[in-house]
Amino acid sequence: MAENEVEELLIAIALIWHGGELLIARRNPGSHQALKWEFPGGKVENGESAEAAVLREVLEETAMSVELLGERRAILHSYPERRVTIRVFDCRAS
Repeated sequence: MAENEVEELLIAIALIWHGGELLIARRNPGSHQALKWEFPGGKVENGESAEAAVLREVLEETAMSVELLGERRAILHSYPERRVTIRVFDCRAS
């Protein structure tokens, strides 16, 4: 990456709804930001769509299969060295 280049990072997260309740996961002890609460999701890999990434990440992190209902919104965070886009998807536990 060039000196003045800004890294682009794309994250996909899931809001998993089941019977009017929303799933929030807790990070494992010993992990980065251990025991903090978060929505399942993670980095979109090269060549992967955000939709595919959110389904993969949910399965990896929770062992759950979900149905993708649609995108709720995108959130942009800009830092001097990095620009992070978080795509938020509504999902239903299946």
